[in-house]
Amino acid sequence: MPSRIIASLDETVSKYLIEFRDLELKALEGGFRFSQFLDMLYETSISFTVDFKSSLDIKPLARRELSTYLKRRLAPLSQAIEDCPELPEKAKLSIFQLTRTIWINWLLEVQEILRRVFKDGDLISRQFAAGQRLRLLEISAGISNSHHGGRSVHVLKFDRCVVVYKPRSMQIDAAFQDCVEVTGRHLNIYLPTVRCIHMDEYTWCEFIVDRSYQSLESPSVFFRNAGILLFLLYINGVTDCKLGNIGCTPSGPVLLDAETILHPNFASNVVNWAQPQDGVLRCGLVQALVQARITRSSWIALFEGFHLIYDVSLSDRTFISILREQILDFGNLTSRIIFRPSTYYQEALKVSLSRAIRQNLDLSDCLRVFTAELFHSFPDQSEIWPLVQAEVHALERFDVPYFAASPDNINVYDDSGCIGQNVLARAGVSEALDRLNQLSRAHCENTLRLLAHLVGR
Repeated sequence: MPSRIIASLDETVSKYLIEFRDLELKALEGGFRFSQFLDMLYETSISFTVDFKSSLDIKPLARRELSTYLKRRLAPLSQAIEDCPELPEKAKLSIFQLTRTIWINWLLEVQEILRRVFKDGDLISRQFAAGQRLRLLEISAGISNSHHGGRSVHVLKFDRCVVVYKPRSMQIDAAFQDCVEVTGRHLNIYLPTVRCIHMDEYTWCEFIVDRSYQSLESPSVFFRNAGILLFLLYINGVTDCKLGNIGCTPSGPVLLDAETILHPNFASNVVNWAQPQDGVLRCGLVQALVQARITRSSWIALFEGFHLIYDVSLSDRTFISILREQILDFGNLTSRIIFRPSTYYQEALKVSLSRAIRQNLDLSDCLRVFTAELFHSFPDQSEIWPLVQAEVHALERFDVPYFAASPDNINVYDDSGCIGQNVLARAGVSEALDRLNQLSRAHCENTLRLLAHLVGR
């Protein structure tokens, strides 16, 4: 690791942490509007990128993308106070505290990413650029929702490749990609996967160029492989396969984020608003392709791919044994649990910020009121309460709460270790094994009829 560059990086970050504090004090004393403070913050951030360019000889963030990122992260604040020219003192302090949290988290995340780039540069070069020397040109900030203290997905543009940085371990994603590869070898069909470098706390991933489904060179091959992927998603209980989580390669779709693998149903007496749909629709891939308006012939190819792998599953005991062993292996890992949709958290922040400003209250108190209104309607409150508290703590940092579970357990926990006991109806592994055991000719035909009806074919 080049110590001179790291020392320069640390010095630049320290300088701007001090500058931000000076800017904050000036804003609090000057009495000007929050929009003016944001303008000054954006200018300071742009100066920060210029300083990086001169000291590190790289351009870590584009001006336009930095401004867009900060404005998106701070949008709930801007919306809540745009009609409030004179902020009450308590509200003003809360707002500046939130802004400080967001901006400093971003600053420290850039520092963390660059440290990791310098440490892993040779690995990145070998995996994504055939060992060629790389020059970092740009980092696009905040591609995903933020979790764990402001951390989010970033895209790094080098002169010879583009790489996606994910601030989490993707061991469960790697296990699912392995499942796809094993299936392809068993069928003697090439099924594409995402190349990754897996580290303990983060991952470097191949950047999948966005393609139109209508411009594929071999749509029949692509959608046949989509049908095979749909079967694997169904069996393994993967959810949240919206368009943004599906990459489009010439040979077929790839799942960019498999963190919700073996996602179980919630216990009915605890949560009733977040149950995934039943059957093959629970993963979301079909709905995403409906949204993409693919052609009739493409749907036929998808049905054929689904039927192909279903037939193999019914007739080939070796293949079923492989799928069963992989499901059991998933039980040793950790998968994400989606407790509420992200739109709920956006609404919680918007409403709570408005209440805080109008009533001169702390944001924390307003968030607790908002979540408690829903919490007190639950039939059984004891299991869910720790998770509601974890939601409040995450929203105070402007993060989207992140929950996880071991696929062989029915408890749910957050990144701080807060546990909601008996929140899940059954362990994810058990549900997946049931789906595998319930495969039948009748179920295959019923599923294909359902899909045909859904897409109007």
